[in-house]
Formats: sequence, C-alpha cells, structure tokens
Amino acid sequence: MRGKLFTLLLAVLLLQVFVWNVSAQEEGAKSKDKLYVIHEDIVKPSKVAEYEKAAKGFAEALAKADMHNLKNLVIQTDDMVYSYVSEVENMASLDERPFKELKEKMGEEAFDAMFDAYNGTFESHRNFMVRLRDDLSYTPEQSEESTEEMNFRHWDFVHYFPDKGDEAKEISKEWVELYKSKKSPMGYRTYTGGLGTDTPFYVYVAWAKDAQDFHAQNDKNRELLGDEGKDLWQRTLAITRKFEHKNGRIRPDLSYLPEEEELTAK
Repeated sequence: MRGKLFTLLLAVLLLQVFVWNVSAQEEGAKSKDKLYVIHEDIVKPSKVAEYEKAAKGFAEALAKADMHNLKNLVIQTDDMVYSYVSEVENMASLDERPFKELKEKMGEEAFDAMFDAYNGTFESHRNFMVRLRDDLSYTPEQSEESTEEMNFRHWDFVHYFPDKGDEAKEISKEWVELYKSKKSPMGYRTYTGGLGTDTPFYVYVAWAKDAQDFHAQNDKNRELLGDEGKDLWQRTLAITRKFEHKNGRIRPDLSYLPEEEELTAK
C-alpha cells in the first residue's frame, strides 16, 4: 500500500514541474550541481520504534535485492521527521520505476508486506527536491565531515522573499567569502529549494559530533566572524520572510548505501 502511495506522490511531484519557479529551472539546467529527491515521513511519537523496525526491513530488502537505483541516506531530525535522501542525475530520472523492479525481485506478497509494516506509524509524508550549491558552500581545509563520528547535522532554513532571489544569492556568496577570509574551521553546505517546496529558500547545513560540539563550534565561529558577520546576518534577515532551524543526525542503520557507493548529501 505504501509503495502505491509513494508512486502516487511521485506522480504529483512530476506534475508540479509546470508550476515550479521558471528562473530556478533555467539556473539548474545550466548548473552541474547535484540534485536530490527527498521522501519525508512525519512519524507519530508513540510509533517511532515500530517505524524504525519497518525502515530497517526496507533497507534490508534493498540490500538483498541489490537495488543500486534505490540507494538512500536516512536523516532523522529531533521533531521525529525521517527523510530518505536520494541523488538523481536530472529531472528525467523521476520517470524511472525502481519500485517496479524491486517488486518483481521480492514478489508481490513480500513487497506489500514490507510497506504494510509502515501502516499507522506516520502522520503524513511528502516528496520534494533540493539542489546542492557547491559554489555557495564552504568546506575548511581540515574538515572532519567524512568521519563516522560526525553524524550530527544542523539546518538553517532561510525562506527569502520571492522577489529577493538575486540578493539572496549574492548574500550567500558573501557568506562564503567571509568564512574564507576568516579561515573559519566550521564548514557548511548550501542547498536551494526546488520542485515540491512551497517557498524559495536556502538551507545551510553544518556538521559536528553532537549538539554540544556544534554549539561550541558555533559560538567560537560567531566570535571569529565578528562585526562583519553581525552586519551580514542583519542583511540576511532583511530579505527573509521566515527563518527556521532544525537539529538531527544521519542514521546509517536505516540507510541503504552499497559499500562501493557514496551519497554526497551528508
């Protein structure tokens, strides 16, 4: 049942191509930035254990079927939202039907049972896409991001006014230059909202060992950036219609990443 719902949601996602922001499409077409489709589940607090059991079953089924076209990275935020992040080559990749292949390999009964295990565990779910902007991201020379212990993530969502897109981009560039000039040891990646997101935004993702480590790094970084950072932050807020942030972590135990492959959206 959930497989059918996923397929239906994906079809809706494809239909939204026609109402997606045209300028974002044009910029994305010219860019070599990586594109990701995200399936997001808002899990019921009382059903977390049951949900994670189903998620582990899903990952095990993908591994057993050797489904390289369904690899995903699972991220859990503190508000009990679980996101399955999958890299895609382009928009045309959404036309592929990997779940059809999985169903054929598993058999219809096992396939349906796998998704039925999720029933009643989540409040709602949705699909959307984001694009990684390497040109607006910053990675220090001595980054420990790739180590297994750096699984904590902090997300800052800056929903800017629709008519401030150019200014938002320029300010993002200035943040990168400021971090570089100060030789900040704290890195971050920048993503822009795309298909399936309701408002234009940039999301800035930082990594650390845990929440305590992140806040300690952030306090030192704020001091390092000084008055220039304060001024740039005020300019950022001036074009922002809504700001929100989240904390969470990568869940390797729920993810499906074949050993010889990587997913860069970490």
